[in-house]
Amino acid sequence: TKATAMGIEGLHDATRHLRTPVRICDSYANKRLGVDVSGWLHWAKYKVLKGTGRVPTDADIIEACCSRVKLLLEHRATPVLVFDGAAVPAKAETDARRRAQREEARQAADDLRAAGDLAAMNKKLTEALPVTHELALQLREEVQSRWGASVDCLVAPYEADAQLAALARSGEVDAVVTRDGDFLAYLLPPAVVLFDLTAEGEVDEQRVGDLLDATLGASPPVDLSSWSYDKWQLACCIAGCDYVESVDGVGLMTALRLVDEHDGDVAAILQAIEDDPGLGAVPADYEEKLHQAYLTFRYQTVYDRGTRTTRPLRPLPEAVVERYGAA
Repeated sequence: TKATAMGIEGLHDATRHLRTPVRICDSYANKRLGVDVSGWLHWAKYKVLKGTGRVPTDADIIEACCSRVKLLLEHRATPVLVFDGAAVPAKAETDARRRAQREEARQAADDLRAAGDLAAMNKKLTEALPVTHELALQLREEVQSRWGASVDCLVAPYEADAQLAALARSGEVDAVVTRDGDFLAYLLPPAVVLFDLTAEGEVDEQRVGDLLDATLGASPPVDLSSWSYDKWQLACCIAGCDYVESVDGVGLMTALRLVDEHDGDVAAILQAIEDDPGLGAVPADYEEKLHQAYLTFRYQTVYDRGTRTTRPLRPLPEAVVERYGAA
């Protein structure tokens, strides 16, 4: 199993049973809700395609996202829109793979055009559309033009997910609205994540602290009640994420079981993978890439609004500073 186009395969569904349906107007009126804008932009592409049958324009995508902003405001919440900043070095391979997938989609669209299958062609052309910084800037300008100070906008130094985690930890947002289960790999209790916002203002609420009291999967299930959040983040990396691909055959539940059985001991986990004939070989550079992915989740650079400076999501341990530097 590999990291999918949008991150850790299976994580969203594996934690679905921990969520409670709530209405924004009942639970989050007069609250500040952080929003992963990149997720909305990707969602908007397919929302427009489904509704119109045609390839969305930039204006279509922006209008669809603005409808989400309007929805939160109508339910008396304050949106805090967080935009991606610079590319994360640890994500370079994933970004290159996604560019190649978009090019493949463009080529497939040409073949479908020649075959006269316009519906399938439009789907492939939509898949080929990149979510660019220019598009995000257009959205930010449109939101500020329409709603001004009623909507808070912030550009992260790097990933919006890490910035949202920082805002949640500091109490600057009361919950985070996202479509991406990977966000659970960033957060610490008592953060709250709101998944799958509907047009009626309903969401599925998940309290991150519930993760470490949960049982995930079956045959056999994994009991996380004795876990630290460090182990949870390690398992998310081993399962395959945007920062490191998993070893062939290692999905989320296998990763959870390996971390559980070996109490988070990376050397023992990698040896267990090597010894299992049903799993792929561990690449020579995998351990270092796994370590860097783990560090990226824990210590990514974020913006501190209080000091108006950038800082790591958590204080950097001296060993990390000695090995990789302070920045």
